[in-house]
Amino acid sequence: SEESLLIKKHHAPNGEKILCHISNFRKVKRVEDVLEIFVRVRKEIPAKLILVGDGPERQNIERKCREFGFVHLRQTHLTHRSGRLQSMNFLGACGPT
Repeated sequence: SEESLLIKKHHAPNGEKILCHISNFRKVKRVEDVLEIFVRVRKEIPAKLILVGDGPERQNIERKCREFGFVHLRQTHLTHRSGRLQSMNFLGACGPT
């Protein structure tokens, strides 16, 4: 969609790959594992991570992002709750153009 392309251009203006995690940020969703995997991915290819959602683990995830330096490097974008359509646009931004 046009919205997906805008998201991709905004968050990955240099053609980086985009990884996206959408959840309610609970322990069972293992968002910390997503961050650790992203660290490994970034060692191999230029990439950005978009985290979509809200929940009890959000503050912990924000802290972890700061510890990894993602927030300062703009490698990670955290967004609050989103509707189904907006979530689909984020997922669409992760695919090929």
